Amino acid sequence: MNALRALPLWILALMLSAPTPVGAVEGPTSSTAFSEGVSAYRAGQYAIAVRQFQTAEDAGLRSAKLYFNLGLAHYRTRQLEKAQRAFAISSRDADYRGASLFQLALIARSQQRTEDALRLLAAAEAAEPVLASRVAIVRSRITGEPLALTRTQHYAYIGAGYDNNISLSDDRPESLQISSGFVEGLGQLTHRHDRFEGVLRGYLQHAFSADDFDVLAADAHGYLRYRMLGAEAGVGPAVGLLRFGGDSFSRQAGVRAYWLWSGTARGLRHRLVYEGDRVLADMPFESFDGHRHMLRYSLLAPTYDLRYSFEWNDREGTAGVDSFASQSPVRHTFFAQRQLIRGARFEVLGGLQYRHTRYRENERFFDAQLNAVEARRSEHRYQARVTTRLAKTRVGHPTAEVRATFNEANLERFNYDRIELIAGLEWF
Repeated sequence: MNALRALPLWILALMLSAPTPVGAVEGPTSSTAFSEGVSAYRAGQYAIAVRQFQTAEDAGLRSAKLYFNLGLAHYRTRQLEKAQRAFAISSRDADYRGASLFQLALIARSQQRTEDALRLLAAAEAAEPVLASRVAIVRSRITGEPLALTRTQHYAYIGAGYDNNISLSDDRPESLQISSGFVEGLGQLTHRHDRFEGVLRGYLQHAFSADDFDVLAADAHGYLRYRMLGAEAGVGPAVGLLRFGGDSFSRQAGVRAYWLWSGTARGLRHRLVYEGDRVLADMPFESFDGHRHMLRYSLLAPTYDLRYSFEWNDREGTAGVDSFASQSPVRHTFFAQRQLIRGARFEVLGGLQYRHTRYRENERFFDAQLNAVEARRSEHRYQARVTTRLAKTRVGHPTAEVRATFNEANLERFNYDRIELIAGLEWF
C-alpha cells in the first residue's frame, strides 16, 4: 500500500528519454537546496542539480527521495557509477524500490552488462507491476526481439508557410521567379502486432502562386519483423501514389526492408533501410517510368542524428520528347541534426543537409531564348534549417521552422535559392 501511495510522486521519472525528479521535501536549508535542485534538473542544468542535491545531503537530508533524484542527476551527467550508488541507496526504501531498480537496469544496459540489466528489469517489474510495459520496451531493446504486444500509433502534422523562391544573388528572368505561400499536411498511422507492422501515410500540399497546384502523395507498406544478425529486421511490400497538379505523377509497387541495431554503450541506434520499387507514370510524366532503388543509413542518438541516403534510378529513355527531361538521377544525401537548446517547455533543433544529384541521361528543353538545348545535368543542393518545438498543448505541439536552400547546377536554369518559413501543429 505504501508503494501505491508513493506512485504519483515518482512515476514521471520513469520516462526513458527524460526522467523528472519528484517533489520537494521538508527541512529549512535542505528543502531549499532540494527544491533548487529539482528546478535546475527540469531546466536541463544537470550539473547544478547534482550540486544542489549534494548540498541538501550535506545539510542532513538522508531520504530515499533525495538519493533517487541525485541518481537521476548523476545519470544525466553520465556519472554512471555515482548514479548507481545513489539508486542502490534509494532502492532500500519500499516506496522507491521498483523505480530505483528500473534505473539501475538502464545503467547496466548503458554499460553493456546485459545479464545484469535483464535481472534488474525482472526485479523492478516484480516490485512494481505497473512498470511492465516500460520493462518490456527496454527488454526488447536489449534482446532485439520485437515487442509481443499490439499497439496503434498515429502522427499528424498540419502547417503553413511562405516559400520565397527568388534568387538571393543573381538577377534572373522574371518568368523563373516564383513567390508563393503554401499549406501542407502529413498524417501517418502505424499498427504493430507481435511480428507484423503496417504503416499508412498520406501527404497533401497546396501552393498559392501564379499557377496554383496541389501535390498529393500516399503510400502503404508492411513489415514482417524478425531477428537477424543480433538485431531487429523487417521486410515487406510497399505501394504508393503521387499526384502533381491534378495529374497522376507516378505509381509505385515494390519492397522495403530495414535493419535496426541498438547495442552501443551510449544509446546509439543504427538503422539501415532499403527500398526498391517499379515506377509507372502517366502522360506527361512517362519519362519517370522505370526502377528506383534507395538505401538509407541513420545513426540516432538522444540529442542528434546523422543520416545518409543513396538513390539510384533506372528510367526509360526519352525518344521523341521535345521539351521534357529524362529522370535517371543518382543521388547522395547527407543530413545532420542536433538538439541545440532544451528547456522545460521547448526545444530547438538545428539541421544541415547536402545533396548531390547526377543525371545519367541528357535532357531536352528550351532555354530562356527558346533555343532547343540538350545537356546532362548535375546539381549540388545545400540546406540549413532551425526548428523550434514547444511543449504539448490541448491542440498539439506548436512548431516553427526556417529553411534556407541553395541549389547550384551546371545548367543555369536550374539554379535557385529558396527561403521557407513554416509554422504548424504536430499530434502524436
